[in-house]
Amino acid sequence: MVQIGKYNTLEVLREVDFGIYLKGDNDEEILLPSRYVPHNCRLGDKINVFVYLDSEDRIIATTEHPYAQVGEFAYLQVKSTNRVGAFLDWGLMKDILVPFREQKMTMKEGYSYIVYLYVDNESQRIAASAKLDKYLDNVPINYIPNQEVDILVVQRTDLGYKVIIDNLHWGMVYHNEIFTNIERGDKLKGYIKQIRNDEKIDINLATEDTSENLSEEELAQQNYETALRYINIAEHMNKFEDQDKYYHRAIQYLKKAKPYKKVQPLLRELRNKKFGTRAAGKIELYKEACHIRDNAKTPSDYYSAQTIFSRIYHYEEKHPLIEKWTDPEVYAEAIKCSDSKEQMELCAKLADEKAAQLKRHSFFVSCAFIACLLAALFFTRTVSFKQCLASINSSSGNYEKAWQNYQNIYNRTNSKDAFEKYIEYRYKSAEKALKAGDEDTAYRNYKAIAKEDYKDSQAKFVTLEKEHIKNTAIGKKISFAYMDWRVLDKQDGKVLLLKDNSLGSTPFDETGKNVTWKSSSVRKWLNGDFLNDNFFKAEQNAILDTTVKNTANPVYNTPAGKDTTDKLFLLSCDEVAQYKKGIHKTKSCWWLRTPGAAANSMSFVYKDKTVMEYGYEVTNTKITVKPAIWVNVE
Repeated sequence: MVQIGKYNTLEVLREVDFGIYLKGDNDEEILLPSRYVPHNCRLGDKINVFVYLDSEDRIIATTEHPYAQVGEFAYLQVKSTNRVGAFLDWGLMKDILVPFREQKMTMKEGYSYIVYLYVDNESQRIAASAKLDKYLDNVPINYIPNQEVDILVVQRTDLGYKVIIDNLHWGMVYHNEIFTNIERGDKLKGYIKQIRNDEKIDINLATEDTSENLSEEELAQQNYETALRYINIAEHMNKFEDQDKYYHRAIQYLKKAKPYKKVQPLLRELRNKKFGTRAAGKIELYKEACHIRDNAKTPSDYYSAQTIFSRIYHYEEKHPLIEKWTDPEVYAEAIKCSDSKEQMELCAKLADEKAAQLKRHSFFVSCAFIACLLAALFFTRTVSFKQCLASINSSSGNYEKAWQNYQNIYNRTNSKDAFEKYIEYRYKSAEKALKAGDEDTAYRNYKAIAKEDYKDSQAKFVTLEKEHIKNTAIGKKISFAYMDWRVLDKQDGKVLLLKDNSLGSTPFDETGKNVTWKSSSVRKWLNGDFLNDNFFKAEQNAILDTTVKNTANPVYNTPAGKDTTDKLFLLSCDEVAQYKKGIHKTKSCWWLRTPGAAANSMSFVYKDKTVMEYGYEVTNTKITVKPAIWVNVE
């Protein structure tokens, strides 16, 4: 039976132009695309493949190896997020989804998380979940001491590191037993140290030379050592509630060691510490709450005091003091804290009274303040005020503020003079920033006025554009000619750019008769109207004339026509494969210049970056255009 989300060994049934079909369940055929077909693969061969659903929910196979299979945990990075959930990179072309309902906290792009892979019962799609607890400790524990296991490091705690054992159980590796650096997401070998009475599993990172079955005396010694470890942790805790918790655990383990160890003095000491800490902690909190209450000036202050009194009261309800284990003077002081419930209710009452008082006193003050504020706002929004402010800023050399002032005046009056002043001072602001070495500010200002062709703003804007392109890494987004592009390649002072967003749906050619890239209407449009309408002269000069090599279809051998020389061009099938790393997924399909299976068809790229060599008819109006350019950045 074929298992979705796992490796399967399947038989080759038949070959097609775009891959091979493998034998599935009930005569079902599963496609293995040609790019994944092993060399010298023949009919009847059995090959090991990973089976999943593609973007169209079709069962498909691959010889690529994901980071994890269904039923396993993995540490994966978020590539993107949307209204559905987060998409994680798991080593395949198609990312894996973590729906919002399966996220413990909102996942962020670029961060990594431990997730569990499963098959959704409704859609049969492979998904992931960050809610780990519901997939662990669901089967009986079946380990023996010193047994080797696979572990995945999940989280650091006060005691040590939480780990997942064999994709089945939670475990713990303690700090004092770690002698190497370990990080979240590490996959390691571990060894069963012990299974505690509460069915929690302790793990060693190295084998122990201990006998399989401990004697009662040895077990008592082990409990004693565990108690000492909890005592050490307790004494490093800041909150008295935490100290109380770890002292309590230490006492429980000491009781287990009692028949074989003389622990009575230590037990007595621990009980004294436990209740002394509890009493002292309550007293300090009570004093803090009283101080906040007595010095309260706002309702928020009273609410803060109320929260602390509530904390004392609820803790006393769960963990009352025992007089015989507490110092008499400290106990007497702690008993005074027993009215925390009444104090909590008093603070709530005082907060309400203070809020009502402030509301009454602030009403008339607020009215007067609002009146003054409205008058001031009215004046500051007048044209006269803006003109005065612009003059002051320009005279003092604050060109940034000056052009902002003139921009506001122009927006309100549509004055030609104000617009000319805006252009002038924005240019001066750019010049000042450039001289100071602030290229980002200069770039923004030149960009804003370049279309107006003021002085040499276009030339300087393009110079800075080229510098930005030069310093941008492959695969990253960059702006050129007021459009977003992706950097695909860099060679000897020139950079290959691909339009990041499609220009819109358009036919490759309107006639549809034996079309090649050279004769296509989309080529004429890109290198004609589109070029002239969207690029400054300086930008056009920066775009290199490129010899566009046109090759036959790699699968169907359809001829591509003669080579051309263009400034703007479409990528070929071979170029998409070459620059695949820098190309990003899109919301729509986009044309390539490589012919399809027939003379009146062209290849295209699917939304998930898959190249469709069979193509679409050139008159199709649903495929979009993503042009490429080579830019001289020297």
